[in-house]
Amino acid sequence: MEPTDATGQHVHFEDDGLLRARALERFRPSCRYLRHASVTGGGAAEPALLARGDFSLPSSCFVEKRTRHVSAVEVTLCSTQLLDYAFAEVVRQRLFAPFDRWTPEQFWAMHAGERMFLLDVHVNFRHPLDPLTLRGELELVHITEREGRSGPLVLLDLAVRFGDARSGRCTGGVKTAVIDPPAGRTPDRAPTQQPG
Repeated sequence: MEPTDATGQHVHFEDDGLLRARALERFRPSCRYLRHASVTGGGAAEPALLARGDFSLPSSCFVEKRTRHVSAVEVTLCSTQLLDYAFAEVVRQRLFAPFDRWTPEQFWAMHAGERMFLLDVHVNFRHPLDPLTLRGELELVHITEREGRSGPLVLLDLAVRFGDARSGRCTGGVKTAVIDPPAGRTPDRAPTQQPG
């Protein structure tokens, strides 16, 4: 079941090259694996997000010779890149709380200031993944807002799924934290919709 907005319609946003380039700025050029991304999200009852990405890994950023399959480290990098893009779009479109209370400028400041980071990544390879035809999905499972020892926290649990043009398959999960999120703003418009 895909996410819906308050009217029950899918809210889908196709790839934005400029947004993707900004989300990938913190990575070395040789490690910018995300080639295309889309985001489906929104929903009146519960937060919902599904992000899809196409990746190409012609070379490895940590071994001299490219292996014929994707490693767990590279899955983590791909997950991070898709996550950065997806939540930049969620903030820009104000899809759901608490991200509908943040401005894009606040999001990028957190991004640059390393206040949004991975707490845990676990993956399970069912079949080896082809690095040149890699596809991935992130699905939001749960959001928690609470007070931490040094201030407010936003905790995100996401399911990850990767496949390729053949039989490669990998599944797992990602837990992300946002430390000291912005106080926010009052939403004053609905997200711009594109046909789903």
